[in-house]
Amino acid sequence: MRISMTLSLFIASGLALAAACSSPSTQVNEPVATASASADMVEPEATAIPTAVETAAPTATASATPTALPTALPTATASAPPPKKKTWADFNHDEKLAFMKSEVTPKMAKTWGDFDKKYAKLDCATCHGSAAKKGNFKMPNAELPKLDHKDGFKAHKGKQKVLDFMFKMTPELAGILQLPPFDPATGQGFGCGGCHVMKK
Repeated sequence: MRISMTLSLFIASGLALAAACSSPSTQVNEPVATASASADMVEPEATAIPTAVETAAPTATASATPTALPTALPTATASAPPPKKKTWADFNHDEKLAFMKSEVTPKMAKTWGDFDKKYAKLDCATCHGSAAKKGNFKMPNAELPKLDHKDGFKAHKGKQKVLDFMFKMTPELAGILQLPPFDPATGQGFGCGGCHVMKK
């Protein structure tokens, strides 16, 4: 009886084992790992903060840059100095000759012609003397009357009409030549000594 009982237990165990191995189980094939994997894959909320910061930073930089550029360019253009106009002192020899022909001679011919008709056809030799024909225009010209300026040109009182004209004409000529007129206080500027040899 003990043998048959043991045998019964053995057979029962074998049948249970066979049943466990042979019967299909729905739980074995279920994707349990999938459920746990999706639970582990929670999106981190912290990633949204850097995105907002990164987006805001370029926007602020881009809006500041265009504002600065247009204001800098016109300022540089507006501060450019105007070109300097050339004057008699800046002219070379050829420029002085051209200026004398176009400006000085025609204007002085009118001024002198109004004073005395014989000077209406004023030319280079009228002031520069015979050397002008050789291309020498050095001034003062020794061929013009020598002037004595002492005591208000007292030595030339007999030529008062001419003196009065000369005192009026000389500042006009200085203006045409773009030179400062003679200043008795400083002894500087264009005056009688610009054309005449002055006695000391």
